[in-house]
Amino acid sequence: MLCKIARSRLKPEAVNSFKKIIRDEYVPVITKQKGFRGFSFGIKENNEFTIILYWMESGDMSKWAKSKEHARISKKTVPLFIVDVDQDIYQVEEQEWLI
Repeated sequence: MLCKIARSRLKPEAVNSFKKIIRDEYVPVITKQKGFRGFSFGIKENNEFTIILYWMESGDMSKWAKSKEHARISKKTVPLFIVDVDQDIYQVEEQEWLI
């Protein structure tokens, strides 16, 4: 299993719009993607956010990143950022899901 971690910072006036896009557009589409296993989203008071996406295979993650759906949603979210997205991919060595 892999996790992709993406971080950026939102314009103060864009926080609610970003959350709405994630909730109403991103989640319904990404959860249907092959190999997708879940995500976590967190935001700080200074509007810096982190999204952690869990995938079974790197090929499935790459396919999503190149998809029309991803491009459509990114077109809406990228203008809401103050800084470029910093992202990296990690091999998940251990996992424990909170219940």
